[in-house]
Amino acid sequence: MTKFQDVTAVILGQDPYPNNKACGLAFSCAIGSAKSVKRIIENRNIRIPKKGTSVDLSPWAWREGILLLNTKLTFCKKDDDGNNQHADIGWDKITDEISRQVCKCDKPVVFLLWGGEARKKISIIQEEINKKHIQQDKAKIILSAYPAWDGKLSTMPLFMTTDSFNDTNSFYGCTICIRIDWSI
Repeated sequence: MTKFQDVTAVILGQDPYPNNKACGLAFSCAIGSAKSVKRIIENRNIRIPKKGTSVDLSPWAWREGILLLNTKLTFCKKDDDGNNQHADIGWDKITDEISRQVCKCDKPVVFLLWGGEARKKISIIQEEINKKHIQQDKAKIILSAYPAWDGKLSTMPLFMTTDSFNDTNSFYGCTICIRIDWSI
């Protein structure tokens, strides 16, 4: 849906929804809904008044160039410890390389790292930014806890207290005078 040269932002999640809700785009739902995407829409509606409650985020990809990427690309039922059984089958190598390639494009990009699994990519992204000597106005990283996370013991700000949408648009307003249309 989104070619590397057209990427304006990357939203990184953790793994696809179980129970046939996943559609191949991080946080987006093909069928039904999930707490995380409901929180994303709720936060967006608070920060940028847009009507609508659709949980299909695909317009962000095909219309706005937002790459909705999970750090793990498949999900298998959780094991006895509650972990995704597909977590360690090599998806990190692929998603690391995708992140590197996005950094290599010649246009500004924002990385929205939502959750602990996404935050693990910060060193790879920062390394590529440093390697290319990318100026501060060419890349931005925005961190937040996982959207569905309610816990108080997070090292990142809770998702509902952050303003990823306006922070992204502020970055672009200062660099190339565009605004992402966050409507769905």
